[in-house]
Amino acid sequence: MKIETMKASRKKGQLLTTLFDTLPQLIVVTISFGIFLALTYYSARYTQLFQTYDMEQLTNHTDSAFQNGIFSLLAIVSLVLLSLFIPKNKIVNRILMILFFIFCTGVSFWWVFTSHSFPKGDAAIMYSVAEQIIYGINDTLKEGGYIYIYPQQLGLGAVIELIFRLFGAGNETAFQCLNAALIPVMFFSGFQLTHEIFDDHRIDFYFMILMSTCLPLLLYVPYMYGEISSTTFLFVLALLVKKYSISPKLRYGILGVIIATLAVLVRKNSWIVIIAVLIVLFLHAITQKRLGAILIGIFILLGIFGVDKAIEITYETRTDCQLEEGMPPLLWVAMGIQDNWLGPGWYSDYNRVTFNEVGLDCDKANEVAMECINTRIEEFKANPEMAVDFYKRKIVTQWNEPTFEAFFHNNSFSQQPEGLVNEMFFGTLNTRLIQLMNRYQTLIYGSVLLFTMASFFKKRKLTDYVLMIGIIGGFLFSLLWEAKSRYILPYFIFMLPYAAGGIGVLTNMLRGAFDKIRGMVFK
Repeated sequence: MKIETMKASRKKGQLLTTLFDTLPQLIVVTISFGIFLALTYYSARYTQLFQTYDMEQLTNHTDSAFQNGIFSLLAIVSLVLLSLFIPKNKIVNRILMILFFIFCTGVSFWWVFTSHSFPKGDAAIMYSVAEQIIYGINDTLKEGGYIYIYPQQLGLGAVIELIFRLFGAGNETAFQCLNAALIPVMFFSGFQLTHEIFDDHRIDFYFMILMSTCLPLLLYVPYMYGEISSTTFLFVLALLVKKYSISPKLRYGILGVIIATLAVLVRKNSWIVIIAVLIVLFLHAITQKRLGAILIGIFILLGIFGVDKAIEITYETRTDCQLEEGMPPLLWVAMGIQDNWLGPGWYSDYNRVTFNEVGLDCDKANEVAMECINTRIEEFKANPEMAVDFYKRKIVTQWNEPTFEAFFHNNSFSQQPEGLVNEMFFGTLNTRLIQLMNRYQTLIYGSVLLFTMASFFKKRKLTDYVLMIGIIGGFLFSLLWEAKSRYILPYFIFMLPYAAGGIGVLTNMLRGAFDKIRGMVFK
């Protein structure tokens, strides 16, 4: 009787593992394979380039699949050859990690003080909002003001205001230095996550190289917005989830709640990865019978909503202004489904103009947005080819733009750019850097594709795929929301551990082939 009970219990455990671990992994790998197959194809054959840095208008250019392929092959072979000289030694690996850590930190701070970058666009607006609040000008929170319309920006505004109060109003360099200080944190957490997923010193090395040569990331260090900080926090969060799955210690849960709250505080789009984390925690709780994972998820939600509400109440009390719901998300979706002269779903000011036209009435704005969406859906039904063309162009203009608007959003300066900075943004070096980023983008997409292919045949833990689930979520979100290639940068950074893993797959294949040939020759 006891044996039968044990067998029944084992079968039940196997069923739970299949339904809530193996099957979700298969779904994630299959979807990610399809996404990266398409991205690799289009990245190899085409590229999107800005006509000018004065407006967000992209043009499609035919690329050389042959040149992209040769670059990727040479890059991978070079990495593989370099890795042959790295022994499987903890001390050597730690020294390498420290050297790359110092390099990324040094380059980040050097770029802040060399570029003299000044806030532009969205960053300039947040800079102005924080300054106004410090000087007691509360128009931005009053009806029709920026924060009144976009209350989701209040968290980032609070962070910038705090920095200005600590280091002086209008001190954009202080915020930029914070970004620079977070780059090594991002590097270290990404390195640790890569090590936890693959447990291969060569793949750790590949990640260090890929992260250190990611030019769009380094160019965004002076950008006074939430990209760098939120990406860092989400990397740390993914690492904590992985650590918790291995050893369910309380400190991982507490830190996870704090980090998740900070990520959403500085950038609301962080919710996409937070949802991925919540899904993984829920499935992990079922398969491993760990109630603690569910509690962590609950406290993450309480932390995010609690801090968000606390900041809202604080500002309402300080300024004697009443914040409302703000612009309905449906207006962004409606704008994201429209074609305009800047590109499919790109910012056309439709959401702001419509919201003002209905007198900032959320209910009326939702009605107008829903009518627009329904009309567009009917157009797509009547002409499926147009729908396919629209979404194909919307995907490639966001995911196949190799700079992720790094030059577009960082070409405002507090002093006239000279020397290297001038060459990088306005000289012949700019063209060469864009070409390099274009090749690098194809390398990353292709390497992640290799990882997804190998993942069909290798069993992993679901917690290995937290960031991949976030990437899938970001891809789907980019189909719905306002289009902007800058929004894709965090997901591109999240790809780096998987890209390193993909190169590792190729390394093992080449080593296997080499060993086989050597065995045949010296038999």
